[in-house]
Amino acid sequence: MIYIYIFLLGTVFASFLNASVYRFGKKGNWKNKLISRSHCEHCKHELEWYELIPIISWVVLKGRCSKCKKSIDFIHPLSELFLGIAFLLIFLSYGLSLWHYVFLTILYCLSISDLKTQRISANLTHILLVLGVIFFILNYNAIAWLSIGYFILVATGITILNHFKKSFGFGDLLLLLFFALIFNPINYLTFLLLTLYIAAIFSLVLVSINRGTLKSYIPLLPFMLLAFLLARFINLNSLLFLN
Repeated sequence: MIYIYIFLLGTVFASFLNASVYRFGKKGNWKNKLISRSHCEHCKHELEWYELIPIISWVVLKGRCSKCKKSIDFIHPLSELFLGIAFLLIFLSYGLSLWHYVFLTILYCLSISDLKTQRISANLTHILLVLGVIFFILNYNAIAWLSIGYFILVATGITILNHFKKSFGFGDLLLLLFFALIFNPINYLTFLLLTLYIAAIFSLVLVSINRGTLKSYIPLLPFMLLAFLLARFINLNSLLFLN
């Protein structure tokens, strides 16, 4: 039964975070954003409690608003399912590990923001980086510096690449530094390769179905998040504090 609760908690978190990212991505009074009710993005219809049930409400409503009948983005139930599974996987491996859930939650928010707005919050990125530094200090070992060395090499390569064609932003570099702080060297390399592979496969799929070109903008954060989880579970000792 506890597994069901953990999964449901992840879906509820995803639903709440999706709404929060959407609200705080818009201009306006932050207090109003905190107390305002969830509503349809098209007709502004305020959602009833039964329209807010993660995944199920989308299925029952057949992916459409109950008032204006406009389609509801499929990213909502998909992201709720994703975070529910992610919460459950972390719990199955490490129980209620605070570091895992904090990192996952912040990375999820950044990924949703990148996916929807093609922007990421500088404040959240800085918070994540500070947490990464604290994590590195608390779990320091000599070999961990190799990950920092790998990051320097990657950052140098990206800087050279950006000189010819700007493909990565400064926020991407900060996030790559964050991952270097929390991963051991082997799993940091695994994470980097998985990010590139997943992004490349996604790009090729878009091209094959005529939904984009090789020059189309691809949000990198969702691929980093997925690679983070995959690298994390490929080797159950992937994080420094689990060594």
